[in-house]
Amino acid sequence: MSPNYILGFSLVNFKGTKYASITKFSVSDFIDPKPMASLTLDVDKFKEMVVIIESHLDELLDPVEKEIAVISLRPSEILLISVSSYKEKFGIDIRKYIIDGEVRIPTKKGVRVPIEVTDSLEECLRQLSEAIDSD
Repeated sequence: MSPNYILGFSLVNFKGTKYASITKFSVSDFIDPKPMASLTLDVDKFKEMVVIIESHLDELLDPVEKEIAVISLRPSEILLISVSSYKEKFGIDIRKYIIDGEVRIPTKKGVRVPIEVTDSLEECLRQLSEAIDSD
């Protein structure tokens, strides 16, 4: 039996800066939801990511490995949005990378959403964007 996934989100204000987080949870009939991965960004970068994902949704659903967008976070850190394959299953990968010269080094900070639950990602991003705008 393969695990099911749900996406959750949160907003937090830390030292005067607003942050938005997406967390991917594994759920089953046997255990409580368990966080598997998360991504936290300041709300401006988060909004930029949401716009990119919404405008490239058709590309993201096409099961072909490709890089969709790169968002600069700091001089040595980027956010990469891509479609990738893992164990012959495609998913949307939203991950922070460290830049070392010409090399991109992936970090653990990110989420990989299987294409099958993209509707959940789209809904989660929409709800979080609404919450950011109403705050």
